[in-house]
Amino acid sequence: MGIVARQTIKASFVIYVAALVGAMNRLYFYPKFVSKEELGILQLVIILGTLLSQFSFLGMSTALSKYFKMFKDAGYLGQLLFLFFVIPLIGFIGFSTIYWCFSEDISSLYSKGDSKLDEYAIYVIPIGFFILQLNSLVIFCNNNLRLTVPSIFNDLFIKLTFLTGLVCIGLEWINFKEYLLYVSAGYGLAFIALLTYSFILFKPPVKSKISLVPRSFLKDLFQYSSWFFIGSLSSTFILSADSIMLGAYEGVEAVGVYTIAFFIGSVIEIPKKMIVSITTPIIAGHWNNNNTKEINKLYKQSSINQGIVGVLLIVLLITGLDELFYLMPNGNEFIVGKWVAVFIGLSKVIDMFAGVNSEIIKTSRIYRLDFILSLLFVLLVIISNYIFISILEMGLNGAALASLAAVFIYNLSRFLILKKVFGLNPFTLKSIILLAIGTGCLIVGYLLPNFSIGSNSFLNLVFALVYKTAIISVLFLVGLHGFNISPEFNNIVKKITKRLR
Repeated sequence: MGIVARQTIKASFVIYVAALVGAMNRLYFYPKFVSKEELGILQLVIILGTLLSQFSFLGMSTALSKYFKMFKDAGYLGQLLFLFFVIPLIGFIGFSTIYWCFSEDISSLYSKGDSKLDEYAIYVIPIGFFILQLNSLVIFCNNNLRLTVPSIFNDLFIKLTFLTGLVCIGLEWINFKEYLLYVSAGYGLAFIALLTYSFILFKPPVKSKISLVPRSFLKDLFQYSSWFFIGSLSSTFILSADSIMLGAYEGVEAVGVYTIAFFIGSVIEIPKKMIVSITTPIIAGHWNNNNTKEINKLYKQSSINQGIVGVLLIVLLITGLDELFYLMPNGNEFIVGKWVAVFIGLSKVIDMFAGVNSEIIKTSRIYRLDFILSLLFVLLVIISNYIFISILEMGLNGAALASLAAVFIYNLSRFLILKKVFGLNPFTLKSIILLAIGTGCLIVGYLLPNFSIGSNSFLNLVFALVYKTAIISVLFLVGLHGFNISPEFNNIVKKITKRLR
């Protein structure tokens, strides 16, 4: 088994454990121990910190993956790493200063004039700094084909920090403001731990003598980074535009409800994040060798395998959504976000079916098109959110529906570009069969009876979720195997069957 396969399997385990912890936080501890308003404030602080970190990268985040092998083969990896770590630090100093100067105005915009958000504005800066440094180290480790340990510190450890802090709130050891300080410290500890790991294992040869690097190398690097500086801003804003605009029009409490529902829908895309992390440098390597055949193979594999997971999870989500909300503490207050979870879930399935289209474009010779598409996508997101939230007054559902529409159009554009320019196509007849299997399972899920062991009792809700999940999953997996949708899946089934004999 190669290093890619080993790292993918190990990282998958870590990511799913982290997802479980995250689910506990979102579905139990947040609704139980913090108010909708506090949850909305926390979400906005994390969003602002993430935006600050992504602005600070100045386009270097994608550049390392694209130029890692090129600079390494030429003997200039140390200089590339110097630029990769220093330029974002300079960017952070500049953007954090700008943020602090306008923090009151930003807080007023997000909170619909609610001054309470001003009390927590300071936490955006340390959280943004540590997110920036953590992401830098994760990208560096991924390019060295290491996924597991970075996932532990950047994902699992952070979610455990949120969890333990919430427990402390429940025990009345800390208040909400101290909780944000606790979270900031957790990000800091994760950064120190991953930094130590990176230096011990890789001993990165960071060198400041940039003058040794050929001008042609630097020209390509800075040109690429410049394009992706704006592109990364667009991508990051896209991820948070719904919460930003919802907070402006509906207030902080609406963001709190939206956060829970959005999380439920977004759980579907967890496998995609792992696949993207490991395939980006591989795709970049294939482009360097002009090997479009292998790229198309990865494109198809990523689409069908991510599609399998996405379709199964959205079917399970839709059929068990009511039970899931009523199992939550104060779930009756959050069930108004039911359709948010559905719309967001569908948008994630579309994104997964699209495969690694974004990574292919970003690492290709037409990477500038991704920049243009990102700007158009930002415009589309803003317009669609304005229409659905403000004009049509759809509130929470409007924000989610706007995201669904924008994601569909965005991925359709990238598909058409890759098809026309490179002749790449991720879809086959199996893609249609997979959707048919999913539709059939969804119909079965709706026809399954809801056994009553009590009116919305805990036992009744758990039983309904378990038996629906079991029946739908078995039917879905049988369909996959029968139609040979994924050779990788069938190989796993064969191995399991041999071991059981």
